[in-house]
Amino acid sequence: MSITLTVSTWEKTRPKSAKGSGVAKALAVTDKDCKKDPKTMTSAEVKSATTAAATLRSCLKVAADKIEADKKDASAQKVVPQIYAWMNECTQFTYELKVRVVSLQFAETFSSMQDLANKHFVECARAVKALREGGQLPSDKDLTHWMGTIRDAGKMTGKDFVSRMSIPEAKEVKVSDVTMPAGQKDTQAKLEKMTEWCIEMAKAVKRGARAAANAAPDTTAVDKEVKAILAAYQDCEDKMKPLIKAASQLEVETKALADDIKKASLAKQTDEKLFKKLGQDYKAMRKERVLKVDAVKDINITWRESTGDIAKRASAVRKDPGYDEKVHGTVIAQRMQSNMLGVRRATQALGSSDTELDRAERLAKGANNLRGYF
Repeated sequence: MSITLTVSTWEKTRPKSAKGSGVAKALAVTDKDCKKDPKTMTSAEVKSATTAAATLRSCLKVAADKIEADKKDASAQKVVPQIYAWMNECTQFTYELKVRVVSLQFAETFSSMQDLANKHFVECARAVKALREGGQLPSDKDLTHWMGTIRDAGKMTGKDFVSRMSIPEAKEVKVSDVTMPAGQKDTQAKLEKMTEWCIEMAKAVKRGARAAANAAPDTTAVDKEVKAILAAYQDCEDKMKPLIKAASQLEVETKALADDIKKASLAKQTDEKLFKKLGQDYKAMRKERVLKVDAVKDINITWRESTGDIAKRASAVRKDPGYDEKVHGTVIAQRMQSNMLGVRRATQALGSSDTELDRAERLAKGANNLRGYF
């Protein structure tokens, strides 16, 4: 879409009653600032073009009002529909400028997250290769960083990040109209691969923590208390196992739901039974996700919060006679790290589910045939 009106066209079309509306003056600016394709504009160019298009539209409205008020010149009234058509061109052009604003902002955010994802992809690939070749386990710090990148970059490099952007233009444009940066699909694919690797490594860390706990000394009173603390950590991890599986399953189901809603949004005919079911599934999955998030907190609060029973016992045992930080502290830290990775696996899947549910909601609300079902 572009602004087709020129000064010469306006001067040939303009009735006497429209003189003084400022259209010709405004066109001198749009001829300079609005002729470039918005998709190739810089931020500064978009700003100038937005102001110019808004000014022109305002002046055209003044012209239309002046003509409509001149009841003596009936022939001039015939020009009004054309003026409103030019006003619509300004509106459509302004929309394209808003799309460009969002595209530029998305590209800026994407660039930094892409660099981080690429860096961690290489590190993660190296670590999983070493593990498979019999090397050492990755550190908890590294695994935590990689899983954090998967979570954050997954949200901020996917198309649905558009609806989460803080700029007002993001709420005014269709996601499908926003230009995705080069490498967006490749980055998303890398994050999916990193997810597989991190799950593999987290499982290895869990096995290592369990083996270390089993091999811990069990002779003195402090040994026995540490063993009991390790068992309590293990109990939390055991409770998390089915929850991690359920969270991963919910991630799959929410993606499938969003895909089904996308297909339904494009359907030419109304399928009331299907649309109703999609709406019900969406609401049920939203509720299920909240329940699972709460369950993760409830299971792990006893060691993640300083006031929790496990946390208090782990703190108190350090003061017991015979406590050795290298022997006892190391195995407790390893056990805690394993539990933390389990939490990350669950919250990562639940985070992805949230993103898919947001996509489902956006697609449903943007489709006329699905309105009223969500």
